Amino acid sequence: MKKTILYLPERSGSKPNACSYLRMIAPLSALARLEKIKIQELTDLSQLFKPEVIALTTNRTAFLDFPGLKNLIQENFLSKLLIHWDTDDFSKLSHQTALEREYLIKLSTAQDIIENTKSNLTCSTIFIKQNANSPEKFSVVRNSVPADNWQNKNLRVENSLLFYGHETYLEEIVRLSESFSEIGDRELKKMGISIEVVGSFQVKLHPVFTLTTIPGGSHYYPHFATWMAQRSKHIAGLSLIDESILNKGKSDLKFLEYSALGMATIAYKHRTFDENEGVYSRIGFIDRENPARSLCELLTDPNKLKQQGLDNQNWVINNRSLGRDTGDMLNYYRNLFHKLLT
Repeated sequence: MKKTILYLPERSGSKPNACSYLRMIAPLSALARLEKIKIQELTDLSQLFKPEVIALTTNRTAFLDFPGLKNLIQENFLSKLLIHWDTDDFSKLSHQTALEREYLIKLSTAQDIIENTKSNLTCSTIFIKQNANSPEKFSVVRNSVPADNWQNKNLRVENSLLFYGHETYLEEIVRLSESFSEIGDRELKKMGISIEVVGSFQVKLHPVFTLTTIPGGSHYYPHFATWMAQRSKHIAGLSLIDESILNKGKSDLKFLEYSALGMATIAYKHRTFDENEGVYSRIGFIDRENPARSLCELLTDPNKLKQQGLDNQNWVINNRSLGRDTGDMLNYYRNLFHKLLT
């Protein structure tokens, strides 16, 4: 009988969220192809007590939403089972919206419980580890991307930019939009600049912006990546992560995804680009205080951006894609479970 690893993903609606897919489902599925193990989602507490089950991996707040599991973890009823917990979000501060505040309080509760009871913990950035209650229990395991989901060979359209993300980025989108009012219409028309914003944003923006909603509301990560890859012709993608305390724990995932699409990345300066070797020099930085003007200056050399997109794509495929990145979750899982599998 094959040994079994159970996984419990945090969900967005009915589907595992992006964190769960990237840092749990995709690497575990790859591990199952490499090792003689069975990967199975936890759907019933009775699975935890089957003799073939050797480990449970979960992330963020998922165990709080699974009836009875929090008590089993807190009361150490699962002491013979290896339990691993992962997060790629910083939980110690609340955002300005009530929904975000409610979630981060819940995430902080989950992290406190896990830190008090378990020792196999991972996070995506150094900042999250440094600000944990028990940093010695954490391993920093960076994000990688399943590059096959993202690759495309579409021709790039000059001065066409992409941004996608959640409503938590609304303030930065509006900030960028307002800064375009400082540039004359004649200059913008001559440049032909366009910025597509993909997501559920209900806001009026400068005319250079267009808003796109994901068809069918399909936010399951591999479906979204494939949809984006089929249609994207943008020359560059925007990463609008500011250096606020809430965002200091963010990873370089946007850079990885844009690069996998074959696009250059244009971003505000952020600590995450310094943490990961080889990333900083591959990004075109813009000034957050005057983003539209500095963005237009970068767009004056479209050939450089096109080449940067191709170079970044090759680099990410070879260095930060699932299965090729020696510092990613696949290799962490393989090392973590090695003794249990032999």
